[in-house]
Order: sequence, then C-alpha cells, then structure tokens
Amino acid sequence: MARFHIRSRGSHVLASMLCVMVYTACESEVIKQVRMLPPSSVQRTNLEHGEFKTWMLSTEIFLEVWGPPTFEHRENTTFFVVRTGKEVNYMPSFRVALGETPAGWNSEMIHHEGRFLAYADRGELLGFINDRFVYRERMSAEQLEQIRKRWEQEERFKLNLDKGPPYP
Repeated sequence: MARFHIRSRGSHVLASMLCVMVYTACESEVIKQVRMLPPSSVQRTNLEHGEFKTWMLSTEIFLEVWGPPTFEHRENTTFFVVRTGKEVNYMPSFRVALGETPAGWNSEMIHHEGRFLAYADRGELLGFINDRFVYRERMSAEQLEQIRKRWEQEERFKLNLDKGPPYP
C-alpha cells in the first residue's frame, strides 16, 4: 500500500511540473507583449510622431497626450489576430461583419477584456488589451456615434452576470 502511495504522490509531482513547463512554454502572446512596454517618454514621443505600434503604447499615454475621449467602452472581446508581413494587428470581432473574417487572418484569435477609446474630433477608434494599444481605426464622427449607440443598446439588454465586475 505504501508503494502505491509513493507512486501516486510522485505522479502528482511530475504532473505538476509538466503543467508548469507547458504553461511557461505556451505563455500567451498577450503576456509576452505586455512585458515590452517602453518608458513613458518614448511612448509620448512615438505618439506625438504618429508611430502607432501595437503593444508599445499605453492607455495612459493617449489620455495624457490626447486628453479624455469622446466616449469609452469596455467589454470582453474576441480579437482576430491578423498578420501582414512582420506586423501583427488585432481586429475586434465587432468590426467584422457576422460570418466574415478580416483579410490576412489565419485562424488565430484571442479573447480578452478590451478597452476602447473613441475620439470623434480626431476620427479615431482605439482598442487596448491590458491597457496596451492593439487596434486603431480611422472613421468619421458619424460612424463613431453609431458604434456608441450600438454599445449603449447592448448594455441595456445585458444581464447583471454579463456585465462583470464594476470598474473604478
């Protein structure tokens, strides 16, 4: 009986070690990218020069440089990972027509809480994962207003469980 206990215990340890190794090896791209955020001064310079590199700009830098957005929205979002050469873009699923896929998509997706800032005066819709810039689309103030109305309508019909925790 003691022999079985030792083997069982050994297999648990082995299984635990294997899980840690697999997790480390398969660490998500989101976690890897968040580590590479440059200092605020570099982010500010890049933003002021119009260099919108995914994962290299924080939400705070946009708020500091551009000011408060016309409106803001948070929701759990599926992002299509679209690769064009060396560049990787993250297209939120709500910007793709139902049943279609974005050009350049190769079946890779991530699901994460997305934060979106809309600047109607600049004609910009920005998307963030973990407060890191991942999406930008230029559009008219009218298009941004349509998105805002759609989000407000969806918010009205969400159940309390769908809404998740309140944000500060």
